[in-house]
Amino acid sequence: MDRRMASGIRPNPTLTRNQVELMQVDPVSAPELPGFAELEMSPRSVEFMLQEMLSSCD
Repeated sequence: MDRRMASGIRPNPTLTRNQVELMQVDPVSAPELPGFAELEMSPRSVEFMLQEMLSSCD
């Protein structure tokens, strides 16, 4: 039997060990931390930011 299979690591795993580790951390900030309004920020979409970045290259 291949050592990788014996250790539980598949050649092309659906999820890697790193991905599983990252899923164990909550990416949402705690409610007691300041939000966008308190930091005087407004969220923008990736599409909006890419369009702004690409239009500034002209």
